[in-house]
Amino acid sequence: MEGQDQSELLDRHKEANQLEFELGRLETDLEDVREEITSVEEDLAERDRLTERREELQTELADLRTRIEQLESEAVEEFNDHMETILGVLDYANIERIWIERTEQTVREGRRKVERGVFDLHVIRSTDEGTTYEDSIGHLSESEREVTGLVFALAGYLVHDLHESLPFIVIDSLEALDSDRIAALVEYFSEYAAALGNQHHRLAEI
Repeated sequence: MEGQDQSELLDRHKEANQLEFELGRLETDLEDVREEITSVEEDLAERDRLTERREELQTELADLRTRIEQLESEAVEEFNDHMETILGVLDYANIERIWIERTEQTVREGRRKVERGVFDLHVIRSTDEGTTYEDSIGHLSESEREVTGLVFALAGYLVHDLHESLPFIVIDSLEALDSDRIAALVEYFSEYAAALGNQHHRLAEI
């Protein structure tokens, strides 16, 4: 009986050791699973944060694109309005109209195709007989190019509110224009900038 009891006791110890070993293994597995859960939860939190940030950036990007389109449209409108007035003031004989048209064009960016705003400058001339036709930009005279460039600069100056922080305009390289047109141009531009007084410092040497 004593021998039988000892044998059973040894079996129980052996079984207990096996169970303790299995328990240790399961506890280790449990800890690994807990760590994995924590890691996954952190990844999920990071994914949620990144998803939220992506949505913020997409909204910001859409707002910026809308703002760009708005500024471009305003610049085109400013240019066309001022160009029409200037041509009337300077009295170019055979130019009926110079205007900008904003259109959408599909362009490739990497592997994607996106829509981009494109600006086309149109020149409408007239003959002595009164016939109008569209001319090439390359046929503008030097005087006409100077005036067109100045009006384009004025449109950007006003659209971007530069007159609020930089209330003056420097006009240079007007030798292609005659004196009457220069005077008329300066008078027109003076409505949108503060004139420089007679008393001011001059930089004579650099």
